Amino acid sequence: MVSYLGYRVLHLAAVFLILLSLGAAVVEFAPGGSRNPRRAGLWAVVNGVGLFLGLIGGFGLVVRLGISWPWPGWLIGKFVIWLALGFLFALVKRMPDHGRLWWWAGWATAVAAAYLAAYKPF
Repeated sequence: MVSYLGYRVLHLAAVFLILLSLGAAVVEFAPGGSRNPRRAGLWAVVNGVGLFLGLIGGFGLVVRLGISWPWPGWLIGKFVIWLALGFLFALVKRMPDHGRLWWWAGWATAVAAAYLAAYKPF
């Protein structure tokens, strides 16, 4: 049985992996970047592992907090942010010319997720 803090650490570690992979992908796919297919594949795997671990840690936290269906609005917002972070990696790969925008979008998305988790506004 994993504790609340264990799920929290897993969830935060996953967030770090996701943001690391997004930043690395922005650099890798930037115009004039090396675009090494092996490294690009590595960052895609790191992103996927981060998203998976984030989902496991997040749902573990939901269970530990005793939240059941219907979910509160802040939790639905966190799930939408999880989807957006996965989609953001695809945008970085498909539209590398906007790397700076994707980098800031990743940061802003993470800040929004932190706000929802900390304040649970709705």
